[in-house]
Amino acid sequence: MSGSSRKNIVARQGGFEARMLDHLRDRFAQHLTSLYEPAVRLLIRDGVARAAAYRLISERDVCRFIELLVEYGSDVDAPGGEVAAALANPSVARGSTRLQRAIAQAWRNRQRLAKEQVRRNFTEQPAVLGAVLRGEALSFTWDGGIKLARARATVIGPHWQAGQMLEDGSGSIRPAAGLVGGAGAKLSLRLDECSGIDGYLRVSGRLGGLKLEGRCPARVGEHTVRLAFKPIPKGLQGVRGDVVWQLSGEGIDGPVALDNPVRLEWYALLGPPASFFEPAGVWVEALRFLYSQVGVGGLTTPAQVVARIARFCHGEHGLRYDTFHGAPAYGCSGTGGAFQLSAYLTAAKPVVNCYDQAGAVQTLSGSLGVATDWLYLRPYGFIHTTQLVGVGDCNNPFFSNNASSPTLGVNDRRRTAFANHAFASLGSAVLDACAGPHTATEDRNQYIDAAIDAATTLYGSYANFRPGSVADILQADGVSKVV
Repeated sequence: MSGSSRKNIVARQGGFEARMLDHLRDRFAQHLTSLYEPAVRLLIRDGVARAAAYRLISERDVCRFIELLVEYGSDVDAPGGEVAAALANPSVARGSTRLQRAIAQAWRNRQRLAKEQVRRNFTEQPAVLGAVLRGEALSFTWDGGIKLARARATVIGPHWQAGQMLEDGSGSIRPAAGLVGGAGAKLSLRLDECSGIDGYLRVSGRLGGLKLEGRCPARVGEHTVRLAFKPIPKGLQGVRGDVVWQLSGEGIDGPVALDNPVRLEWYALLGPPASFFEPAGVWVEALRFLYSQVGVGGLTTPAQVVARIARFCHGEHGLRYDTFHGAPAYGCSGTGGAFQLSAYLTAAKPVVNCYDQAGAVQTLSGSLGVATDWLYLRPYGFIHTTQLVGVGDCNNPFFSNNASSPTLGVNDRRRTAFANHAFASLGSAVLDACAGPHTATEDRNQYIDAAIDAATTLYGSYANFRPGSVADILQADGVSKVV
């Protein structure tokens, strides 16, 4: 082989790979954006080897062959194809001629494919522009008529307005509440562009598991859309977050979103909130606590609600009975009064008594529109072994005061008793989150039999002390306000 022939052999040109790398970066940058340099170098080496199989030896021919692979894809010379046939044509000795014919064939193949795609996707009918739709939300107001307070101030609608920062964590500084099955809401929006659409647009949005739907005239301008739940939610629901409103209708290929999301927060109640929340309204802080901590979402009946609240206050809020003195911590007396709800929500005082627990059950139930009665029993008596809040098994509630044990023998003289006791009821069904708990599954007679130990001989050790009875139960005023 002559010296001039050797100069054409790529395998012996050590600088070809580096020069080819620079060339591809300059000319085909958009094709190589996803490839790192090692991958491009592998592509070059693979191209050199494949070119040799087609008897393409010179740097220029190999360069153009690699360009062919980059431009039309690495499978452009797939076996059996027209490009591969042109490259391997045995009747054409000159490599550059075969390569030029292969490049021309690859171009024709691409043009043919493009024409086929046009035929598949388009018709001979006159071209008509599709629907054009664009708009934004302006304001949103919940229906329902339930007065709600945040930071003890009544929330005033609208509950969302464009251009205002209304976020409160994942909720809103303008939350709302309504009765289960809620009446709906209204959304004000503006359509800035609306063409190619006739009649009305369907407006819909999702907030958590709730869906609101309405309809809007398909014309430019401001519109007020009446929204209804679809379907009507059943049971307690507490939802918050951003709603993206979607518009759809005849002539629109798919839903079109309004330009701005809407931050909302809404709670369902079983009935009107208790009067002790007046005048400001039921606290959103209590509703957030009930849905996020107590877990009332999905409940459908007052009995389910009060049972869940009693169980939570008794065993899940981290509180413990005052086993020294049985003193109240959250403001209420034996017959009720002002309940320190704000402090109770955070368990600011970890030691409680029965007045506190009765106040919590009545207040939290009242937040959801479930009315309970406050019951006060004096005398009460010695208690059967029960789960005393935060203590566990106990028939001796003031064991810390006399350095004894939570449970003692039924006639042990160190045993202590409740002089009185406050609890609640849903109708005739008793609720007690201090001991038990009792979750509205017993009437008053059943409750007293289950809770009070009337058989112990210890009553004889005290003057004028006896086990309480149903006849001794006083229905008191209960919680009068929340602070």
